[in-house]
Amino acid sequence: MRRKPGSHLSIEGIELANFAGTCMGEYDRVFTSTLPRSTETAIAMGYEVNECIDELGKLPEKILVKLAWPNTLQSIAKVMETNADCSQFAKDQASIWFNCIRELPVDSRILIISHGGIIELGALGSIKRNISTNLGSAFGYCEGFTLEYKDEECVGIEFELMPEDRRLISNI
Repeated sequence: MRRKPGSHLSIEGIELANFAGTCMGEYDRVFTSTLPRSTETAIAMGYEVNECIDELGKLPEKILVKLAWPNTLQSIAKVMETNADCSQFAKDQASIWFNCIRELPVDSRILIISHGGIIELGALGSIKRNISTNLGSAFGYCEGFTLEYKDEECVGIEFELMPEDRRLISNI
């Protein structure tokens, strides 16, 4: 959460990230985009940032426009079916995310902090269509999901949403 056009967290963003951090467990490594608010979110959550990855914060305008973000995961999945750029971006994000955990021990947990539109595409790029899940609304601030991998394949997704009284969806 920021005050546009600024790139740093607002006080409300800091407070929300601090609250989110109290609800989360420990992580073996923390990755963020290179945008300041991403790193600030991790710190406000109480985590040390291990690595900043530029691609976690770059969503080309042509893809953002196609997504009509914020949008539901179901709608974004439909866009991916007909738009090669969106589909490829989703696969690329999924690959970046998997590479973050590839060298870690089997039961490791990582936290990746990215941005709206990017996380929805990355989630959809990570899961196989046969994974049984109810694709819900766009993720709000400090929301996301846990992906479970087995033998280098994503085998499950569990959504991590804020309590209803703290749930805020960005309007970019």
